[in-house]
Amino acid sequence: MSKTKLQMRGDLRLDLKDSGALWSDAELNRCIDRAYSDLSRFLPDEKIYEDSLQFAVTGESVVFPADTSADAIVADEALTSSSAGDTATIDGQPDVPRPLQITITDANDSITGLTLVVDGVDKDNQALQEVFHFTKGGDKVWSGLKYFKDVYQVEIDQIAGNGADDVLDIGYAAYTTVWVYLANSPIKWASETATDTDSNDIVRNTDFYIDYATGRVKAISGGDIVAGETSTFAYTKSQIGIDISNMPGLIRVQRVEYPVGDIPQTFITGDTFANYYVATGSGESGDQVQWAEDRQYRIYYDARHQPPGEYSPSSAPGFLEDTVLLAAGAYALYIYALKHEHQALTDMASVRTDLTAANGEYTALETALSRVQKYLDNNSSADAAGILQDITDDIAELRTAIETALDLAATYLTGDTAPSAKKYLDDGDATLNVPATGGEGTSVSLAYAEYARTSVQLFSGLVAEANVRIANLRTYIEQGAGYVNISSVFAREVEGRLGKINGYMQEAAQYANAASTALAMSDRFRLEANERRNEVYSIWRDRKQYIGDFTAGSVRQMPDYNRYQ
Repeated sequence: MSKTKLQMRGDLRLDLKDSGALWSDAELNRCIDRAYSDLSRFLPDEKIYEDSLQFAVTGESVVFPADTSADAIVADEALTSSSAGDTATIDGQPDVPRPLQITITDANDSITGLTLVVDGVDKDNQALQEVFHFTKGGDKVWSGLKYFKDVYQVEIDQIAGNGADDVLDIGYAAYTTVWVYLANSPIKWASETATDTDSNDIVRNTDFYIDYATGRVKAISGGDIVAGETSTFAYTKSQIGIDISNMPGLIRVQRVEYPVGDIPQTFITGDTFANYYVATGSGESGDQVQWAEDRQYRIYYDARHQPPGEYSPSSAPGFLEDTVLLAAGAYALYIYALKHEHQALTDMASVRTDLTAANGEYTALETALSRVQKYLDNNSSADAAGILQDITDDIAELRTAIETALDLAATYLTGDTAPSAKKYLDDGDATLNVPATGGEGTSVSLAYAEYARTSVQLFSGLVAEANVRIANLRTYIEQGAGYVNISSVFAREVEGRLGKINGYMQEAAQYANAASTALAMSDRFRLEANERRNEVYSIWRDRKQYIGDFTAGSVRQMPDYNRYQ
């Protein structure tokens, strides 16, 4: 008995040494499905399909399409402010699978270009897409080629020049432009008969056209078939080919046995095109034959293996399951390799983030350095260099003032001539106890004393000026120290930002190393995956792996037709 998907996941985790942290159940399920898909290409499931040949079809009702409707699918969709990526509102669906008709209302011819992408399904519910283009000067009403059973989305892929009163409508054209599919194909040439709703005969090439190969009919304008009419068709299916679309999981037809019951068996030759198998010969070298009503045919064909369900086994033989697990393990390793590539991408993004941050810090560092220089020597006179220059200038002036004061010391304090205070004091001392000169009440000594005080005051003024200059120097020195302190603050900022830059660069280097490691690990996992997958492909290609070193076959015998006489 083959294993279920639950059991195969357990085997996979054991083979890959995974406790459950490396791969999710969904990832391993996908790996198992892909492995069975590979197995189907190398060693497909072998199936037999048998049926009875029934060619006559009677009383098949065919409903012809409704007539023109310009806005059956999209009605009055305003394009005034539409832009690329917008979608139109779906207001309805086609009555039968049919081509779509686009109508653009643009009275002032403002639209220079428009591209519509329509998505839906065809008559077999398979995905269908059609692209419609309009350029200025082109027809504003035109039809597509593909037959839509249902429309899911109408997207405005591109639009330019749209403005007020521009409108989009989507519907369908006249019913006489639409092929209506019959229930069967292909159809035998000229085997059809048909009647309208009133049981009146309708005739090929007069009232309708017929496509025998794909089994469809189309009403002719001016004929007896009206829009929406239900007609009845009888016909014979082709007796040289059969429709094989109902064979489940079909990959390729290997052999067709016809008629069933011949001993020895008769295998016909034929060609396959899409869902149509046509017999081209009978037996080993027989001519093409017409298949007979009520006879049996048997098709031996290759089909896709059905992967296991969660609690049900697959359609593949149990002895091939280990090879399937080997292939599934390869795909699991591919997933893990891709995870490491994504991690490397994430790490490289972190490198870019760190480098960007470091660049920002570098810009701020340059600003801080410029401010260091600014408050040292690059801010006109409002910097340390300017203050030092002021100090230099004031020191020179102070020196001059002190020298001047020293030079005037003899003049105002110690000199032997007026206006020296010493001279005035000496002269005043000489007048003490001497009769007053200059009249009564005159105190000559006091006058000399006043002169001496004045001289001392003059000299004191010079000393005070020197002290003021010294105080100014102290102020300049303090201001210069302040500018130096400001520069020191910015210098410390520079140091801090340099530290951050180094931190970012170290972190970026770590991320880069991690990315390199992740890429190296990705290569290792991918190499292991390639080896596993190549091994399983080699096993599947080597038929001796499962049929032994011999072949068995029967001698070809021609059928005995006497048994039918």
